[in-house]
Amino acid sequence: MTEISTFPASILDKPIENCSYQNHLHRVRVHSDKLLNYFLSFFMEYAVLHRQLLVSNANRTTTPNLSSSRLKQFPIPLPHLEEQKATAEVIRAIDEKLQKEEEYKKALQNLFKSLLHHLMSGKIRVRRKTN
Repeated sequence: MTEISTFPASILDKPIENCSYQNHLHRVRVHSDKLLNYFLSFFMEYAVLHRQLLVSNANRTTTPNLSSSRLKQFPIPLPHLEEQKATAEVIRAIDEKLQKEEEYKKALQNLFKSLLHHLMSGKIRVRRKTN
């Protein structure tokens, strides 16, 4: 079975003028009185990455893809809007924390590389401790 390692998705909060999209992309519009866009985005990411729900429904070609007719038949849970909002807020907060931690990790890795370079090039000297 082919695994999908990423689920690129974007949520547009306002329209973009003169925008078109490629035929392998799906534009999904939610009804705000029944389903929140961020909840749907997080659910679809979960369905693809963790449960592989969409992969099992995808066309079997060289690159698995999901047709619009199959996407329309895909069951989506509809908890109350308050629960959707709370779930989306928690997941968004976790995502933001993870992103900040990744940025911090990258900064530490860059600092390490820089210090190592300065040590190896002799720009920084380390004194030996004498007894």
